[in-house]
Amino acid sequence: MRTTVDQLAREYVERGHQVLVLIPDQVGASGEIAGVIKIRLKSPLLPLSGGYRIIVNLKRVLSILRDFVPEVIEISDRTTLLLIAPWARRRGIKVSLFAHERLSDALIAFIPSVFVSHAIVVRIVTAWNAWCAQNVDKIIATTRFASREFPDSLNKEVIALGVDHSVFHPRQASEIVKDLPGEGYLLACTRLSPEKDPRLLLEIARELSRRGSKLSLIIIGAGPMMDVLSEEVILEELAISFVGFLNQKEVLAHYMRDASIFLAPGPIETFGLAALEAMACGTPVICRDSAAIEEIIDSNSGVALSRDATSWVDAIEELLSHDRKELAKACLARASGFTWSVTASALLESHQRLLSGLDQEFVESRT
Repeated sequence: MRTTVDQLAREYVERGHQVLVLIPDQVGASGEIAGVIKIRLKSPLLPLSGGYRIIVNLKRVLSILRDFVPEVIEISDRTTLLLIAPWARRRGIKVSLFAHERLSDALIAFIPSVFVSHAIVVRIVTAWNAWCAQNVDKIIATTRFASREFPDSLNKEVIALGVDHSVFHPRQASEIVKDLPGEGYLLACTRLSPEKDPRLLLEIARELSRRGSKLSLIIIGAGPMMDVLSEEVILEELAISFVGFLNQKEVLAHYMRDASIFLAPGPIETFGLAALEAMACGTPVICRDSAAIEEIIDSNSGVALSRDATSWVDAIEELLSHDRKELAKACLARASGFTWSVTASALLESHQRLLSGLDQEFVESRT
C-alpha cells in the first residue's frame, strides 16, 4: 500500500497536480519530497493486526484537508478514514475508495472463529461495505478478485497497479545464468502474519529437504510470526534465511533477479505487487489459486496452485527444467503491460469523470 501511494503521488505531481499524502506513523512529522506534501500522523497500533496503524485523530485530518482544499480524496484505509467521506460529500469533494484488501478475508484470518463466527464477520463487513458505498463516489479495485467484495450495482472500477521498470528489470541476456538443477534459491517477499500464510513456505522447505534438493529459500519481510517461524527453522535445520524488512528497492530487485522462482503463498492477496516486480525482473512466480495474483501471471510466467506443498515443489522442479532465458523473456513480456504511468493515467481519468459528472455514462457504456 505504501509503495502504491508513493508511486501514484509522484506520477500525479509530474502531471501538474498538487498532492497531499496523510500517513499513520509511530511519530508525527511533515515535509515535502519531490513536490509531494507528506504528513505523518502519530497513530496507534490496530489491535490483533500485527503492526498496522490507524489514524484516529480525525479532527487533525479535517483541519489539514480544510487548509489543502482538495478536489478529490483517495481513501486507502477502510476503517477510521472512511468517516471523513460524509464530510467531503457535504462540501462537494469527490471521494474514491481504494479497496486494497478483501476486508472479510483479512478479518477472518486475524480473528479466530472461537471468538466471533466467520458468518458474523461476513455480515458485519457486508454492512460496513454498504455504508462505504453510500458515502463514497467510487470504489477502485486493483483486480476483479478485489472488486467482488462489492456488488456489481455499485459504481466501481478495476484499475491494475504498476511496476517501476527502471528498478525492477532483468539482467542483460548475457548475464542470465542457466539453470543448474538443485542449486540456487527461491524467494518470497511477504509479511509474516497469519493472513499471508507464511507457514506454507516452511512446508515447502520440508518437502524440498525430503527430496534431497539443494535449493534454499530466502524470505524478505517481517511481522508478528517472525520469532516463532525462525525458531522452527533453526530446530528443524531448514534451508531458509530470513532477511527481514527491506526498504531499498534496488536491493530487493537484486534478490529478485538472482532468484530461481518467486513464491507467493498469500491466499487472499488482492493484487500481489511483489510478484509483479519479480516478473519484471525475469523471475517466474508460483502463487495461490485463491488469490488475485492468478490474474497477474499467465501460463508462460507462472503457476497458480492450491495449498499443497507437494504440488508446489512439483511446480518448482518443472519450472527449473525450463530454459531460464526463455522464462525471463516471458515474464518480462507479461510484466511490461503494468506501469505506474498507465495506472496513474487511468485513475486521473476516473477522477476527472467524477468531477465532470460523466461517470454514470462511462459505467453504463461498459455494461
